[in-house]
Amino acid sequence: MDPFCLVTRCLAGAVGIDTNEDHLALAKTDPSGNLVKIGGIRSNLHGKNKEEATAIFARGCKKIGRALRTNRARGL
Repeated sequence: MDPFCLVTRCLAGAVGIDTNEDHLALAKTDPSGNLVKIGGIRSNLHGKNKEEATAIFARGCKKIGRALRTNRARGL
């Protein structure tokens, strides 16, 4: 199974992820597209090279993906 292949339904709403210099920003919407909650995952990229920064953000995205697959995204 593709690790980034998630099955979605219109009934569930959506979670958006935005990558920034020092954090991943998250937004959760209801099925109508209305914003329900926002949050973020902080990252310390000071002194990191491109590969290290990419790895840090990849771990954050994987963490979010695991939460979505196991239905723990309610707490976002």
